[in-house]
Amino acid sequence: MSEAAAAPTTTVHYVSCLVSNPADPISPAQRLVWLKQLFSFGPLPMTLYADETYAAQISLADHPGLTLVPWSITDSNTYHAIRGRESKSHPIELPRHRNEAKDTQFFMTLMHCKAELVTRTMGTHTTEGASGASGAPTPKPFYAFLDAGIVKICKDVAGCVQRLRHLQPSAAALAGRVLVPGCWAPCMHTFESLATQICWVFCGGFFVLEAATASAFEAAQRRALQPFLDSGRLTWEVNTWVHMLRDEGAPRFAWFAADHNDRMLTVPPEFLVPSSSPTEN
Repeated sequence: MSEAAAAPTTTVHYVSCLVSNPADPISPAQRLVWLKQLFSFGPLPMTLYADETYAAQISLADHPGLTLVPWSITDSNTYHAIRGRESKSHPIELPRHRNEAKDTQFFMTLMHCKAELVTRTMGTHTTEGASGASGAPTPKPFYAFLDAGIVKICKDVAGCVQRLRHLQPSAAALAGRVLVPGCWAPCMHTFESLATQICWVFCGGFFVLEAATASAFEAAQRRALQPFLDSGRLTWEVNTWVHMLRDEGAPRFAWFAADHNDRMLTVPPEFLVPSSSPTEN
């Protein structure tokens, strides 16, 4: 077996989603091409939540390691929490400074589903499944959300995918923390600025955490989102995470400097098991 087709050594199970969005400027066909590239170099352990439009077009034979779960955004608690704060007379207010074609209420709601989908996936990874009795994937010590189209930002697609396939985070480095890349150094931002414009302290397409931290992260995101909803507003999930920095009970972030390119998937050695460090492939 060639290196490209070798079994993945990662201790991470990836989670992603594909949901039809009428306002999406990118076609479903293109998104499916990007997804397939993630599996072009061998198996990748991933659970993908997909609506009928996408699920009907995905062949598991072409996506080794993929678990496909039928899902609609209306299946999420996040969707109902946000919809519950609006009415015909008081619609949700979106940030003033945004890409109006892309940054819709649907899109921002979907982005806030990431933490919930990670926690939901963990609930399906039982010890019973590990023994083969239920067919569920084997539990992993780490879980990550990964944008299904993440390869679109990569110049070296093969290198980025191989790093994902062999990623082994350090339990000591990530104990009670969420590993996430970002463009701006972490710092507090005012509530008003977070409600009106994008803040790139965090890149939203990729984060990793221990299984034991997932539920706390989801709960902390709900708490951080609530003040926006209480004021009739919705913002980007990365802005909600910045607001989370004020929550002393929230998991801390293990931040590393990156951008929307290959650096986002190049985890620094200090966050990895010493013998793995898959930064060069």
